[in-house]
Amino acid sequence: MAQELATERILTVEQGFEEKLKRLDEILQTLSDDEMRRFALLLERQLEFHKRSLLVEMELIITYRCNLACDYCFMGKQNLSMDRDTALQAIDFLLVYSKDHPFVNVTFFGGEPLLYLGLMEEVAGYVMEQVRDGRRNSFRLHNYLLREGG
Repeated sequence: MAQELATERILTVEQGFEEKLKRLDEILQTLSDDEMRRFALLLERQLEFHKRSLLVEMELIITYRCNLACDYCFMGKQNLSMDRDTALQAIDFLLVYSKDHPFVNVTFFGGEPLLYLGLMEEVAGYVMEQVRDGRRNSFRLHNYLLREGG
C-alpha cells in the first residue's frame, strides 16, 4: 500500500513537471530573439546559483573597536559592534547552508574581537550546541593586526 502511494506521488510530480514544461515551451515560442537571449542569461545565472559551493565558513566582524591607536589603521576610532541577535542569526544562516558538509568554521574578526569575549563565547557555545549531528566545528580569531601582518 505504501509503495503504491509513493508511486502515485511520483507520477503526480512527473505529470506536474511535464505540464510546466509544456507551458514553458508555449511561452518560449512567443519570445523575441532578444528576450530569448535575456531568458537564457537568467537561466544560466540560476543554474550557476544552484551549483554553488556550500557555505562552510563565516567571518563575523564582532566589532570595529580596538584598544590600540595605531596611526596606520584604516578602522580609525569607530565604535561599531555586532549585537547578539545579529551574530546568532548569522550562525543560523551558516548552519542552514552548510548542512550537508562535515564541518563549519567561524572566524571572529574585527578591530579587536577579544573586547567582546563574552559574545564570542556565546556564539561558539551556540555553534557547538547546534552542531550535534556529527559535524566538526572550528573557530579562529583574526584582528586587523593579525590579518594584515602588522
